[in-house]
Amino acid sequence: MRRTLPALLILTAILVYFSIFRILSDFFEIIAIDAVSILALVLSSDSFVDQARAVSSRFRISNASMGKFILATGAVLDEIAVVLDSSLRGFGGISFGTIEGSNILTLVILIILIPVAVTGALRKHTGGALLILLASCLIVPLAFLPQSYTLIFAPFLILVFLFYVFTGNSHSQNEEDEHRDFSILTMIFSVVVLSLSSNALVIYTDSLSAISGISSFASGFIITGIAGSLPEITMFITSIRKIDGQAAMGVVIGSTIYKGAFLLAISMLLTRIYFRPGLQAMLLMILASVMLIFLTGVRMRRFYSLMLAAIIAIATYLIY
Repeated sequence: MRRTLPALLILTAILVYFSIFRILSDFFEIIAIDAVSILALVLSSDSFVDQARAVSSRFRISNASMGKFILATGAVLDEIAVVLDSSLRGFGGISFGTIEGSNILTLVILIILIPVAVTGALRKHTGGALLILLASCLIVPLAFLPQSYTLIFAPFLILVFLFYVFTGNSHSQNEEDEHRDFSILTMIFSVVVLSLSSNALVIYTDSLSAISGISSFASGFIITGIAGSLPEITMFITSIRKIDGQAAMGVVIGSTIYKGAFLLAISMLLTRIYFRPGLQAMLLMILASVMLIFLTGVRMRRFYSLMLAAIIAIATYLIY
């Protein structure tokens, strides 16, 4: 931890500087700061997972619940900032595109990695996968209804989120995870670097979309969504390496529900969103949710994951 803290301090200074002076316009400069942001993201995720394990050991929280609450919350810090900022400015399309793009990419990668990286029983995560499907289905009618109906559907998404939060909590911990050192200073700087690096990725990657002149939803879905999914993917891989597959599953399912239910509902309450351009993305999200439910309940995951990956690739091609 003592060796990690100086690196976190240096990365904080660099990212704060570029956050204050957002004047980069050169393509290669933007690529360079994106590379620095990815390095900071990996290092801060690694440190954040260590601190999360220490907190979980102290309060005897299970690995699955740690992934569900602590790690998943850290993984969505960037989306919280982007979605709230876009919603308050009236850019609902960017908010919706960011959420859908990030969630779809995260789920597709998870579906591919489950059979290879996650071991043990996964049926306990089927309920979370069902809630992801429910939240995805709830917003489909909005593609065919007037924008004013968003206020009616938002409370239902919040209920899905609250049901996930208040069900399935566990407080049992493995013996080998006891007595881990916890540093509040390292935790603070891990969160700061995680937030700054995620925010920088979104800002500077999104600036590349201005050159191409694509629409707000497409910008959120393709550019900001891809950059926004990196924290979840990084946290997922780090959790597998340092903890286990149960915590990793909690990260992805938890962060997906946070974004697809809670953050989307908040955005719907703050601004009007035109859902019609995102209909194809919503259908793809439903398909990915169904596949996730299937993978958490079958045994031959390695065989099925290859088949499902092929189906996703074909579906993406046909939809777009």
